[in-house]
Amino acid sequence: MNKYILIFTLPFVMLACAGETSQHTHEEEHPVQATGDSLVHLTHAQVGQGNIGFGQFTVEEISDLLTANGSLVIHPENMAQVTAFTDGIVEYIAPVLNKNVSKGQSLVRIRKPDLLDMQEQYLSLKSQLPFLRSEFERYKLLKEKNATAVKNFEKAEAEYNAASANLKVLAAKLQQFGIDAETLSPEKLVSSIALKAPISGTVTAIDASLGASVQPGDVLMDVVNLASLHADLWIYEKDLPLVKTGQPVQLSFPSVPGQKVQGEIYSLDRRLDEEKRAVRAHVRLTDSGDGNFVEGAFIQGDIQLGESATSPTLPEGAVAREGDEEFIFYKMKEDAEGMAFVKVPVKVIATKNGMAAVKLLENIPEGAQIVVRGAYYISAHSAMAGMEHEH
Repeated sequence: MNKYILIFTLPFVMLACAGETSQHTHEEEHPVQATGDSLVHLTHAQVGQGNIGFGQFTVEEISDLLTANGSLVIHPENMAQVTAFTDGIVEYIAPVLNKNVSKGQSLVRIRKPDLLDMQEQYLSLKSQLPFLRSEFERYKLLKEKNATAVKNFEKAEAEYNAASANLKVLAAKLQQFGIDAETLSPEKLVSSIALKAPISGTVTAIDASLGASVQPGDVLMDVVNLASLHADLWIYEKDLPLVKTGQPVQLSFPSVPGQKVQGEIYSLDRRLDEEKRAVRAHVRLTDSGDGNFVEGAFIQGDIQLGESATSPTLPEGAVAREGDEEFIFYKMKEDAEGMAFVKVPVKVIATKNGMAAVKLLENIPEGAQIVVRGAYYISAHSAMAGMEHEH
């Protein structure tokens, strides 16, 4: 739906309480007298009791808005899981729930006893390799001099090549567990492996406990880059011509009344959702406030569609309502007996921060003193006078 938003540009003329400033105050109340449907008479005492105050229109800017609903989302590339890639026993969990972590930071340690066997195999094979290479070189030289059987050379060559290949495979396996084979020594054997943060972000869930047995593929933590949080608003097909990138958006949260966040449309999907008959508008948060947001939270966005236009505005308390009708009052005259007010129909086209942009449906005198406080009090007396007049 389209609505309007106010952008205040001129100061409001401060109202004055007529009941306090009038020089004609009577202690006794007199019945309200109405001459016609739009004229209301109040005594000075009634004006004081109603705390009637006056002011004038201010000129404000208004902008046409399109309201759309959606939610806060995070793109898949900004979400990651810390997953076990081998079996083992959890021996350490970093206390990082709901805290920020950096990419590569150690979050979980898993004890894997057979990891020692793998390191032992690597070191043993590494120590044998110089001898196997020496034998290979010796038989190669003897073969060139026809001093040994070819099969002896081939055996030495096969043993050396097999050992070299196995050593590379073991080194690659150790590298997967975070062990640098080049620096491995009997004094630096490890029995546990560290699972590290795949991205920088906030740990939003921990699904592991100390002493638990894990298997390859088990998810132990969720890490989310909340800085990439943005809003997705659904724009219906009929409204698509109105929306474009770069338009400002004010986001609000139905679950948190009063909380407002500023944003800007940075992208529009090129594919229509067949079920919703709508397209997603992606909104970057330009002013995230306290930033205490939750992925998936329902939001409402007011998209500013075009240039601002000026409109007369009054405090919301200046507008009274009777059914579907809206109207204001202005003071027509004042004498020793009281004040006369004229009721003028209006249409409220926008409200914000206690102010209302109104469209006058009838003309009023230039510089008229508008009732900006106590309009409902006058309206109530007008209704009472109308009923008395009918009887």
